[in-house]
Amino acid sequence: MSSNIYAPQPARIRSIKDEAEGVKSFILEFEDPKQKESFYYCPGQFIEVTVFGVGEAPFSLSSFSLEEGIIGISVANVGEVTAALHSKKPGEFLGIRGPYGRGFPLEEVKGKENILFIAGGIGLAPLRPLINQMLVAQANFGKITILYGAETPQSFCFREDLANWDNKENCQVFFGVRKSLPQLMINGRETAALISGPPIMNEFAILELLRKGVGKEKIFITLERRMECGIGKCGHCAVGKAEVCREGPVFSYQELEELRLTDRIY
Repeated sequence: MSSNIYAPQPARIRSIKDEAEGVKSFILEFEDPKQKESFYYCPGQFIEVTVFGVGEAPFSLSSFSLEEGIIGISVANVGEVTAALHSKKPGEFLGIRGPYGRGFPLEEVKGKENILFIAGGIGLAPLRPLINQMLVAQANFGKITILYGAETPQSFCFREDLANWDNKENCQVFFGVRKSLPQLMINGRETAALISGPPIMNEFAILELLRKGVGKEKIFITLERRMECGIGKCGHCAVGKAEVCREGPVFSYQELEELRLTDRIY
């Protein structure tokens, strides 16, 4: 493997799926068998994806299979790199480096009575692998509740997953975060919440969770929209005293308070 920390590893696009309006999911496989075998990922971490000749951008993984050695990203068409990604076809190559950052703290939420996922739009992508991982080992976790919202019905991502999750034992899916969260009856002291969505949703969700008595140390939010080069060299990920690429992208609300960043995450 190259010693150049910026050098991407080639990965072939195995398949592409139209996920929602303006959103595509890409299943990728490393070309190098050693890279394929050694890649390890924690839900919430992210990778840098290079479209050769165009540029690179950071993405959280929306799927990961250790057995098959494949990874998945879900991409909204919002800029030059993402537009170039959307023009790609199966069989073409991209560059991958990573994973980077700190993911969601699986161990810290084990044994909680309620596990609450709150997501908006494409923000469900980084939570998706964690939800699937928890459902496989559900004996280690409590009731799983998923609150999901999007701007329009056409913006809903992972529709099949949402339906499958709602059919799982001890798992419920509710649509509409602003409508569902205030009505949700939970024991705040026995609840852990994991949040990924647009700023206005994040602010509402955190304030409502605090009102319900959920501990600040058990509210986790990803600041993936502030990720940049992945290794903290370019400085664009700096938020106050924190470097999101290196110290995040996942933080507890308590950590954000200690860093005096609570007014900068929305």
